[in-house]
Amino acid sequence: MAAAVRLAIGAAAAALLGELVPPSLVLAAASLLGVLAGSLRARTPAPSRVGWTDRISRLGPVALGAGLVAIRLLLNLAGAPPIAPALGTGPWAAVVESVGSANGSTRPAVLDILATAPPGSAGPPADVRVAATLPW
Repeated sequence: MAAAVRLAIGAAAAALLGELVPPSLVLAAASLLGVLAGSLRARTPAPSRVGWTDRISRLGPVALGAGLVAIRLLLNLAGAPPIAPALGTGPWAAVVESVGSANGSTRPAVLDILATAPPGSAGPPADVRVAATLPW
C-alpha cells in the first residue's frame, strides 16, 4: 500500500510540474531520482539502511510514477487540441446524438453540429459535439 501511495505522489508531482517546466526536465529529474534510489538500495544492505539513506531508497516508486507521467507528457497523449467552434452567428444544422431523461421541463442531449468547411481549407470539415439542455 505504501508503494502505491508513493507512486501516486510521484505521478501527481510530475503532472503539476509538467505545467511549469518542460516534460524533458521532469523526466530527467525522475530518472535521476530513480537512479539515486536504486543505487542506495543496491549498495546498502537492509539492516544498515538508516536515516537519510533509508528515506531516499524508498523513493523508487515516486520516481517511477513521475517518470511514467513525464513520458506521457513528452508523447503528448493528453488528447486532441480543442476544435474551433463553427464560424458565424448561425443557424447551424445539428444531429441529435443522444437524449437523456427528462429533468423537470428540460431534457439533456448531445448534439453533433455539422460543420461546413471554410473557403480555401483543405480536407473535410470537423464536426463539433456539444452538450445541450433542451426544453421539453
